[in-house]
Formats: sequence, C-alpha cells, structure tokens
Amino acid sequence: MTEETDVAPHLSERWGSALPHIERFIEASSGGGRHAGRSAIRHIRRAWALKDIDKEMAAFRGITAEEESVRAIFHALQKRRYPGASCLKWRDHRQKAAVDPFFRAVSQVLEELAN
Repeated sequence: MTEETDVAPHLSERWGSALPHIERFIEASSGGGRHAGRSAIRHIRRAWALKDIDKEMAAFRGITAEEESVRAIFHALQKRRYPGASCLKWRDHRQKAAVDPFFRAVSQVLEELAN
C-alpha cells in the first residue's frame, strides 16, 4: 500500500468505495485531465487524513481537490469538443465556482425524478 492509498480508510464509506472507480476513469484519460484528476484524488485523500488533526489544512486540501476536479472536467469537455468548451478557462475561478451549483441542481432534479 502506498501513502496515497493508506489514507483511503479515513474516507466516508460512500466516497471510499467510489474512489477506485473514479481512479480507473482518471487513469484511462490522458494529458492535463489525467494529471488534474490524480491531483484531485491526492488532495481529497490528504484532506480526509487531516480532518481531525488540522481542520484548516484539511479544508484547504478539500478546496484544492474541488478545483482540480473541475479542471479535469474542463479538460474532458474541451478534448471532446463540446460546444462552447473552448471558452472554458480552468484558471478562471468564477467559471470553476459555477460547476458545483450546476451539479447540485442536476442531482436534485434527477433525485426528484427517481422518487
């Protein structure tokens, strides 16, 4: 076990079981998207490992993980040439900040449709 996987048990049961699947998708990608995805996983694992030791650093790692995951999403959209994806700027914090509320809204609609 590496240092990166040693902290996986600290993750919640829900996310800990999802990480291997997410990692497979990341490893199947290429270029900047793969690098950003790997970085996001590394930061989220470290955030969970630090949550009871240093809450501020854990929060910083969590925020960094979110930003890196958005960067990976932007790369994937651009790689697949989705309409408008060329306008996405992974360094633009306003654009990155819009991803989470969008996913939350879509998730809420899907949950309501499922019930």
